[in-house]
Amino acid sequence: MKTMYKSSSEEDTQQIGMELASNAKAGDIFALYGSLGAGKTALVKGMAKELNVAEGVTSPTFTIINEYNGDKPLYHMDLYRIESGEELFQTGFEEYLHEEGIVVIEWPQVALSLLKNIPHWEIKIEILSEYNRTITVTAKDGVK
Repeated sequence: MKTMYKSSSEEDTQQIGMELASNAKAGDIFALYGSLGAGKTALVKGMAKELNVAEGVTSPTFTIINEYNGDKPLYHMDLYRIESGEELFQTGFEEYLHEEGIVVIEWPQVALSLLKNIPHWEIKIEILSEYNRTITVTAKDGVK
């Protein structure tokens, strides 16, 4: 299953995140791909809003994992600074893949060997111009 969205603002991107979260089930994993400034964190902000997360969402670039409490727990990861599987293992990443919340992973490339056999959603954000984005959501490995 593949769905394509168009966004022409940060608000549009957040709205798409809200829609994704409204359909998400506990245990769902979302792998976010996109260059710097593409809107990955904006998408997560929309998901958090839909899940009634009270605190502000920020990119966990330096903390690696931010945990938010809402209607369902939201685990927001940023693996940009992780350089190896060993370093990823030390973060406790694998444990989050089996939690009963929603897991969102920015820069998931270093975790592909762990994700390859786990049902997850792949989200690719492509920058078309300063404000316009194409966001493609694809079910991977048997997502229902």
